[in-house]
Amino acid sequence: MESVAKFWNLLGQYIILENSLQNIVISTTILLGAFVLRRFLSIQLNKFIYRFVKSISSDIPVKEFVDLLHRPIAFFISLLLLYFAFIFIEYPSAWHLSSSRRFGMKMLIEKSYQLLLFISVIWTVFRIIDFFALVLKKKALETESKVQEQLVPFMRQLTKLIIGLVFFFVILAIVFKVNVGAVIAGLGIGGLAVALAGKETLENLLASFAIFVDRPFVTGDLIKAAGYTGSVETVGFRTTRIRTIDKSLLTIPNKQLVDQPLENLSSRIYHRAKFNISLYSQTPNETIKIIIKKIEEAITSHSKTNENYNVFLDDISGHTLDISVIYQVNAAEYEDFCKVKEELNYTIKEIVDVFGEELEYPASIVYLRAAKENTSNLSITSTLPTSQIH
Repeated sequence: MESVAKFWNLLGQYIILENSLQNIVISTTILLGAFVLRRFLSIQLNKFIYRFVKSISSDIPVKEFVDLLHRPIAFFISLLLLYFAFIFIEYPSAWHLSSSRRFGMKMLIEKSYQLLLFISVIWTVFRIIDFFALVLKKKALETESKVQEQLVPFMRQLTKLIIGLVFFFVILAIVFKVNVGAVIAGLGIGGLAVALAGKETLENLLASFAIFVDRPFVTGDLIKAAGYTGSVETVGFRTTRIRTIDKSLLTIPNKQLVDQPLENLSSRIYHRAKFNISLYSQTPNETIKIIIKKIEEAITSHSKTNENYNVFLDDISGHTLDISVIYQVNAAEYEDFCKVKEELNYTIKEIVDVFGEELEYPASIVYLRAAKENTSNLSITSTLPTSQIH
């Protein structure tokens, strides 16, 4: 022990850039410790914090909580250890650096450190907000109402905006020594210019409040607006994100959703199907009547259809006989309607196939057949391409 103490005292006698080797060793050790232990310290601190919020977040595993807060906490710990490391180091007087109160290297280093420290705090607070939003979202999913599920991301963004503005003025006052009162008073003079510059952003923000008040749709609803159809994923401050039927993500400004007609397809109590079946022009009337009757029976026997249906011979003026099929499906979701329509389409096709009929092309086919004993003289005259002749 005495030899270690002597060696330690010996380090204090060596001076490098007006700093003892002893202080340099201490500073370097703290820096290495910050690099090696910051992850471990961050995880342990997050687990300690989790104990206090576990009662309100039992559905959130500790690993998810640690992963959410690990990076900002580790950054904050690194900054603290960096501060303690450089406490032992002095600037050499030979550098002739001005005081930190005057513009120069010392001021830039000090202001940069303070700014990074505030950024780490803001980052941590934002992640805590994300955590509580995650807790509220999981609780909202347990309820039948979709309004709470839609409100959670909006309130998360609103809370972040308010806290961000508060920290912005705090940074101006503490780090940059700005008179915040004068800045706020100055905003009254420049308020008109700011309002004009952010006119569209303000309109979209007000539109988002209108969406929450009027509730023309909620998260998960299938809507048709601005020429697009899709399911609502999130409603933000400025835009609403919609997942279209082809699974692409569409972002629409909230103002367009408020100013233009919007159709909530999920609020339908039924969906309507309408299409035509084209039969060969020489199909007998009795066969047509049987096909119509069988289609009606298929529609009425399905559990998802209602009594509002109509099947009739619609058009006989062309090369085909067109049967019009109209029915309603008791399904609020568009996907359920598509499944029912597909089931009935298969059934209707089977009905037509049973009676030996096929969908006919809008063209005439004339068969010129020779005598039965001379089948080699068979020929075909048609207005269709050869590949389409049956």
